[in-house]
Amino acid sequence: MRLQKGEIATIAILSCALFAIVSMFFLMGHETYQTYGPDSDVGDNVVVEGILLSKERTYTGGHLLLAVKSGSIIANVFVYSSCEDHYLFNGMSAGDHIKLKGTVKLYKGEKEVVAEKIMTNSN
Repeated sequence: MRLQKGEIATIAILSCALFAIVSMFFLMGHETYQTYGPDSDVGDNVVVEGILLSKERTYTGGHLLLAVKSGSIIANVFVYSSCEDHYLFNGMSAGDHIKLKGTVKLYKGEKEVVAEKIMTNSN
């Protein structure tokens, strides 16, 4: 059984397309998130899950400052007013369960998580 030129061309095109898809998967890089804890380092992508203790609005910019009790630690979380999910964070109250992802940053010598996305929230 010999393949026709058209069949060979089709196989070659499909092989190239598959190679391109697999290459994009590896080249785009997949960010991994770890649970936030005392040993989280600046630059780490983290998940914070716990109870919202407090929520304050900054004096300028309308950003939010959250304190989230996660296990035995309290995570300070900063939410930019330009964050895609700002309205969801804004609608939360102390006592709500929250799960968010973000990046550990340093602000005035203290670690905080800059929120990127709220993953779940419920009372």
